[in-house]
Amino acid sequence: MKHLLITNTWLQSPGGTEGIVRDLTRAWHRRGDRVTVYSPRLGAIADALRAEGIAVTDTLASLSAPPDLIHGHHNLETMTALLRFPGTPALYHCHGYDPWQEQAPRHPRILRYLAISDRVAGRVHEHTGLPRDHIHLVFNYADPAVFRPHRDTPAARPARAVIYDRYLNPDETALIQSACLAAGITCTRFADLHPPVARPEDLLPHFDLVFAVGKSAIEAMACGAAVILCTGGAMGELVTGENAAAWQRRNFTAIGDHLPVTTERVAAQLAACTPERAAAATAFIREHATFASFLRAIDAHHDAVLRDAATRPAPDRAAEAAAEAQFLEWVNTFLAAQIHDAHVHRDARTALAAERDHLLAELRRTTAERDHATAQRDAITATTSWRLRTALLNLPVIGSLLERLGRRAGSTGNNHRIPE
Repeated sequence: MKHLLITNTWLQSPGGTEGIVRDLTRAWHRRGDRVTVYSPRLGAIADALRAEGIAVTDTLASLSAPPDLIHGHHNLETMTALLRFPGTPALYHCHGYDPWQEQAPRHPRILRYLAISDRVAGRVHEHTGLPRDHIHLVFNYADPAVFRPHRDTPAARPARAVIYDRYLNPDETALIQSACLAAGITCTRFADLHPPVARPEDLLPHFDLVFAVGKSAIEAMACGAAVILCTGGAMGELVTGENAAAWQRRNFTAIGDHLPVTTERVAAQLAACTPERAAAATAFIREHATFASFLRAIDAHHDAVLRDAATRPAPDRAAEAAAEAQFLEWVNTFLAAQIHDAHVHRDARTALAAERDHLLAELRRTTAERDHATAQRDAITATTSWRLRTALLNLPVIGSLLERLGRRAGSTGNNHRIPE
């Protein structure tokens, strides 16, 4: 029995790494391993794990004994665990390219680095300087026992679609919906799902076509839906049996291709949807992207780390201190930049607020002037002389005569200066 410590930056609501932490810890707990989850921000996910008997903590001082291995998600939490448990080996599991929390730290006791795609592995290489072939790929998954098709065969043609991606902006969402409407497909917006979606396995089987990327796309295909890879600013293609393996290496996302979402691109992928292609993609996922295969890969990497740690000499405290100092220097630089940006944004917000207040004052002033002019007009039109004028102008003969006299008086006034 091993004691495994897994870290995560938060456990508040359903999300990417939160779901992975949940699935891994449940599996380890069921087979008898001792499991502890560390996160400084706890919530619904933490409560659910505790209800199943899995230890969750927001302070590492609560552990009565050091773990055998640290499975690190996110840099601050991973480094905190390494500092708290000197001598414990670790691996770092990177799930994202851009988030600062994912930037891989370098430390002598991180004996293995995992990445979910070629692109993310390249990012780990940039951050750590490790050779690319020392960074191991472990692809994302869907549990076929949880994500099940709602019918034996895909629909002959898609009838119901859903945009299952939060990064598509309103204009991109409207383009997708317009293309679907032209193809006779009803399309539900992500916002209409009232995210976050706590149980995607209950939602996804109700749609024939899903616009998504990453783990969401994998789970949709496992449910038998056709999937068009699409996220904000990045249009991919329909996943088929022929291209699924290539897209798996990219975590089923077109980010980096810089192909914008357009009506023409969406329409072309809709036209490519066939039940045979959807079925082939589903078959690929249910064979090559299962939780069982993911768990086997993670366990194999854990065993490799523990074997490696057992044959290494005692930790070099000076080397570890240097790595820790380097990480803190990066954190300091990063936080300084964030604080500077926050001040800049605060100053910009202050200037915008002042401009807003000025415009509101101008609006109030012009509104008051309009109301004053309206009141003056109403006062004039309420006088006896104005009512008499209106009555006279409405008489057919007298009104016409008064209008001609008025025009003549105006013409005379324009041509002759009134003596002072």
